[in-house]
Amino acid sequence: MEILLKSGDTLVSEENGVVTVRPRMVFPLVLSLWGLATAAGLHALSDVLSGPLSDVGALARWGAAAVAAASLLLLLAAGCIRVVRRIRIEAPNGRIVKGRTVLAFRDVDGIHVRSNKVLDQEILTIVARTGVKDVLLVSGHAPRYRDALERTAKRMEFYAVRGNREPGAARGADRDGHAAEGRRFTGWAMVAGGAVASLSAFLTVPDLVLTRPRLGFAFLFWPLGIWIAAAGLVVLLGFPLLRVRGRRRTVWPTVLFLLLFASYCAVCFRPV
Repeated sequence: MEILLKSGDTLVSEENGVVTVRPRMVFPLVLSLWGLATAAGLHALSDVLSGPLSDVGALARWGAAAVAAASLLLLLAAGCIRVVRRIRIEAPNGRIVKGRTVLAFRDVDGIHVRSNKVLDQEILTIVARTGVKDVLLVSGHAPRYRDALERTAKRMEFYAVRGNREPGAARGADRDGHAAEGRRFTGWAMVAGGAVASLSAFLTVPDLVLTRPRLGFAFLFWPLGIWIAAAGLVVLLGFPLLRVRGRRRTVWPTVLFLLLFASYCAVCFRPV
């Protein structure tokens, strides 16, 4: 995979004849993980204060639950934005996919960088020219990104002109598309399954705990589905918590998985 453009809020990559434009969700992801860590700390503090200061301990426990819920909602919003705002220029299929809009290459007259003035500031965008209206592909960037934007626009236009003339690239892009569809299916399945499991467990067995004989502690069961849903959102954000064989290994999936698991253990810990 080749990175064509990487800015504070946009990532444009190319792989096997498919150019993908997606928003970067670094700040919401970091903020949500910080919130989960804070919730774990508040819950640990509530256990310390439960004896001498029972009221303060209960307040800290409720605060931990509120912060954890807000962090998971932020992850959900970031995942939805990343999926909805993604744009794909698919050379093998001869089309541009932007949300529910599908634009055939034959309807594209060209792809270029456009300069606009906003409050005396120059803003650069990448648009696709059509006979009806221009389609925005990459949103506004500062002039310092001009070279990267020009290079990205030329690559997009090259694929739009070439279409699907290279069968080898088409097969590679189809495999990539199927893998992406599989990741999205897995992510949404984890989100839906986790939410349904948590709601069902909360309504039926709210006091059920996970433990073993003579272990001395347990973990509340019903919130587990919330963390499964959060893991699904992380998968939707593009971080493969479920390792795909053949992909380049990075440390982030392991770190995210451990943070999610540790936050569940800290928030749902119960002495027995």
